[in-house]
Amino acid sequence: MRLGGSFTLSSGLPAMKDYYLQCISCNSVFDEVVFRCPKCGGLPIFKYTTGKFIIDKSKPGMWRYSNYLPRITNIVSRGEGLTPINEVEGVFIKNEKFNPTGTYSDRASSLIASYLLTNRVSKVITRFEEDFTYSLAYYLNGISEFEVVVEDVIALNTTEVSSILEMNGKLVMRVGSPTNYLEYANPLTVEGLKTIAFEIVERGVRADTIVVPARSGVLAYAIYKGLVELAEAGIDAPYEVVAALVRGEAVPNLLKVCRGMKFDEVYEEEILNAIIRLSKRGIRTKPLSALAYATASNASSAVAVVTMGFKAIPIHRSKNDSVRKEVCRIVREAGRATAYEIWRKAPIYTLRGIYKLLNSMERRKEICSEVVYRGNRKVRYYRMCE
Repeated sequence: MRLGGSFTLSSGLPAMKDYYLQCISCNSVFDEVVFRCPKCGGLPIFKYTTGKFIIDKSKPGMWRYSNYLPRITNIVSRGEGLTPINEVEGVFIKNEKFNPTGTYSDRASSLIASYLLTNRVSKVITRFEEDFTYSLAYYLNGISEFEVVVEDVIALNTTEVSSILEMNGKLVMRVGSPTNYLEYANPLTVEGLKTIAFEIVERGVRADTIVVPARSGVLAYAIYKGLVELAEAGIDAPYEVVAALVRGEAVPNLLKVCRGMKFDEVYEEEILNAIIRLSKRGIRTKPLSALAYATASNASSAVAVVTMGFKAIPIHRSKNDSVRKEVCRIVREAGRATAYEIWRKAPIYTLRGIYKLLNSMERRKEICSEVVYRGNRKVRYYRMCE
């Protein structure tokens, strides 16, 4: 089975008794999973009739909310979700950097990969979109063939391409303009991303608004949808969603149907100032995250959904072999260890460098990892592969 474009898949999933899909543009209703509305080309979304919202803490990460996710029989989880909420200069940040590939796309990829595995889809075609493609390549490794169509070769980040190819041995890249492919904006992506809202509500963050960058509108819509579902299930979700836009940008069509959503425009100078201010504190972030952070900084009480990491001096390739040996020695002696524990025993290297090396070693099957859940916190342990 091959995946792409406006298609319907029903095999492998339980009967859809407690949810259905509805197009947000023309309101057409579907009793099977469709990725694009066959009538108007709009985005179909899942509508749930289960009523009661249940948190199942026995399931990993975002899958603890599985009764408000599509029914999947084969879950593919790499430790996504349950990302930390910290405070930076008086602003709460929901830091999605702590997902496996460092972006919130991992939530979408986990659900997509689970759906594809359940339906035994043998090949997936998608257009190159930096974070989404990288994440999906990671999650589909060993599950489906993955074809990525590149529309603008000159604009490619070659480092990113190398990482993607290294991550997924079955990945094929070609130049073209795809007409039948899996888009980032699809119903499964929305379902995966909305779990960010569930986590914020579960944590009980004391804020009035959730600020989300709104370049495509998918993330903001997903978080809005999550809050609406919680309210309909009788859960107190007292947050407004603020979609952050660069001044002069149009509101994405996807967000025009969201009643009560607010929009805040930020000047590019404010975004640059946020990047500089954070950089001086040793925090690295992308412009979209800086956009959300700058918007939240101007609010009285807000949590911003961002990806932030600390700057670090990377481990040079010439040192890789010696560091690998040191990491293996530490892990063998400990039986299992977190990245932080490994770094504490080898502090001459940066913590970020250790994280990057561990990811590289795991992709090469030189080391294995497992995620252990302790209440609302997840801990990743590394061990020697058996």
